[in-house]
Amino acid sequence: MPDRHKRKKKRERKKIKMKSKVMEVFKLIGLLFFTIMPVNNLHAVTLNEVLQDIVTTNPDILARQKAYNAALSAQKNARSGFFPKVIFIGDTGWKDVRDSGTGYEFEDDGFYRLNLSASQLLWDYGRTSAFLTAREKETMAAFYSYLGVSNTIAFQTINAYLEVLKCNELQEVAFKSVMVHKRLLAQVKMQIDRGKKGRSQLERANGRLAAAQSRLMLRQNDFKQSLYTLHKLLGRFVTPDEMQMPKFNMKNLPGSLNDAVFLQAANHPVLHEAAYNIEKERYDYQYEKRDVAGRLSLEASINVDDEFDSDNEHEVDGRIFLRYRNTLFDNGRKHKVQRIVSRVHEEQQKEYEARRSLINDIQMCWAAYKLREEQIPVLKKNLYYSRRSLESYKEEFIIGKRSLINILDAQNEYQYIEEQLIDALYSLETEKYRILYSEGLLLSRLNLITPKASAMMDKDAKRVALSRDTLPVSTDFDNDKVADNVDVSVNSLAGDEVSELGISSKYDAGYIYQKAKNSAKPVENMVKKGDSLKKLPIDIGVTTHFDYNVFVKGKVRVDNILLNKHMKDLILQAKTHSAETPFYIISSSNEEGSTGYNYNLALKRAYNLKKILQEHRIDKNGIFVFADTNAPEGGNTLRVKFVNKLADYDSQYRTQFVTDRIFGEKNARIINPKPLSLLAEQIKNNSGSSEIVVYCNAMKNLAKNQALCDKRVDSIRNWLTENGIEKDKVVLFSWGKFKQDPLTPKHRRTTQMISCVLR
Repeated sequence: MPDRHKRKKKRERKKIKMKSKVMEVFKLIGLLFFTIMPVNNLHAVTLNEVLQDIVTTNPDILARQKAYNAALSAQKNARSGFFPKVIFIGDTGWKDVRDSGTGYEFEDDGFYRLNLSASQLLWDYGRTSAFLTAREKETMAAFYSYLGVSNTIAFQTINAYLEVLKCNELQEVAFKSVMVHKRLLAQVKMQIDRGKKGRSQLERANGRLAAAQSRLMLRQNDFKQSLYTLHKLLGRFVTPDEMQMPKFNMKNLPGSLNDAVFLQAANHPVLHEAAYNIEKERYDYQYEKRDVAGRLSLEASINVDDEFDSDNEHEVDGRIFLRYRNTLFDNGRKHKVQRIVSRVHEEQQKEYEARRSLINDIQMCWAAYKLREEQIPVLKKNLYYSRRSLESYKEEFIIGKRSLINILDAQNEYQYIEEQLIDALYSLETEKYRILYSEGLLLSRLNLITPKASAMMDKDAKRVALSRDTLPVSTDFDNDKVADNVDVSVNSLAGDEVSELGISSKYDAGYIYQKAKNSAKPVENMVKKGDSLKKLPIDIGVTTHFDYNVFVKGKVRVDNILLNKHMKDLILQAKTHSAETPFYIISSSNEEGSTGYNYNLALKRAYNLKKILQEHRIDKNGIFVFADTNAPEGGNTLRVKFVNKLADYDSQYRTQFVTDRIFGEKNARIINPKPLSLLAEQIKNNSGSSEIVVYCNAMKNLAKNQALCDKRVDSIRNWLTENGIEKDKVVLFSWGKFKQDPLTPKHRRTTQMISCVLR
């Protein structure tokens, strides 16, 4: 009985062990299902910085600002109607006079005449006062039109800013999906080669990959369009790496829909503009109507008249008098008045339409805000159970109840829900700002109104120009020495070096496809010998630089300082993040020897560190190794980094595994060079560097197994040299023992494997 229990427990332990091995196969696939990590930007362009720039440089806003300045000047001109006008007229010339009183004697002589007149309005039945008030109302309407357009452009900018961030996340989800489909396709191909799957599975996997690639292209197009929209509003290029998710102050939101409606009625600039337009037309009506009463003014004039003859005679005529002027008959007067009456009604209906639209906006955005608040927890719950379903599918796959296609279906469902959640989260943020926009409080809540404009919102405040307008108009708005008619980026930052098209040198011609080139040296966390990774943890998106000789000089193995001081914490932190984000290992060497020797040594060191991490159960598919010779002279360094966004490493880091039998059993003799020939052809055609990693499970003794692996590396090196592959073209690394695919039956398992990396 006890033996039976022991056998049962042994079978259970085997089953658990098998499950854990199978789960490792899907670790990379599981990469798709982790929440996207926030960007940790060091040189971020915040939403508030963008908005502060927009309200002072956007042409739509500036056009309304100039319209207000023009209306203010018209108002000041109207005020001059209450002040006296002084007019001077001077005439000079030649006259020819025939006087009948002197027997038609002829007289011709030169003359000059001077006239100085002054006029002061005394009374016009309030007509000038009505005209001035109409211009004051027109000025205030122009002012609130400026605020209204600023309110609209600010919200459009917020929407465009959030859309860039959203589309960037969605394109990353689509990219991860493509990568998972590629890995899955490779798994299906491998299992077909082993006879475990049929061709239909391969065709379905290929079809799913094509669909994922198509979806990625659509997401990339959406991303590019969102960037162009933000560029149009801001007037210069900005990349998502320079942006960060804004933090909304919830205190700015109203407590209820009723509160929002009251705030809208009291504050929205469009309603204020409409009200002032109505008042302006009403005073224009008073101006036209009061024309019937005429005009009374005080006039004064003085005339000097003289001739260029020998007589020292001249005439001086001075007068002061009251003048009353009135049009007794004007058949078009009543039509002019009626035109203004109709204009009053027109502006009244415009106000009604604006009020209806704004109430509709506040109702819709409030409803959307509340529904998004309720939807997000449901989507998160859906995401959680979709994840649980996927995990169940994996467990059922172990016992043969599910196929890889079932798992792919579950992954696609999870991706769809993740995209919905991303869209909902950004929509919720947008609706918060839309509520402020619909209330007309977006500018004031975000502190976007200039002090001068803010003061003029008081009815009794003195009206002043918002800017000083002069001629001629500048043809280089941003002063980057590129004319506006050819400037692609018309709002470049001061001090930026720009191309002949006005594009900042931080961006290349492929701005939409490539990220900004940061001229500043990347910020790194420097770890010295005595530092602790607990106090200086590896941050996502920030390079951690071990600033000492991490590796034994001239050797592949790591130094005792790293092993004893930092390795434990490095492994623990790598376990925390490696399933979520790619883990980059960058080894640098600049010791004795050629550049090629140092690069090969650095790359082997990186692979050796990857091997150590993998032995501690860190996902191998999430570790990427790189090498360079940028270490201090005579030394070596190590840099590691968790990449916060999935870089396009597929184009710079392509790996393929060969499980065909190449060597003889338990020896280093090449008996099947065909797989090597295929790899050699790819290495020859690859413009970058390449490496081949050799794995071996032929010997039970680890030391003998590693020695055999080393011999096989030598055999491959000699074979490549004989077939025209130069030594510097490819780096070979002896890995040694490797983990078998737990899904492969024992009778089909191989004891040898090689991987080829093309960079």
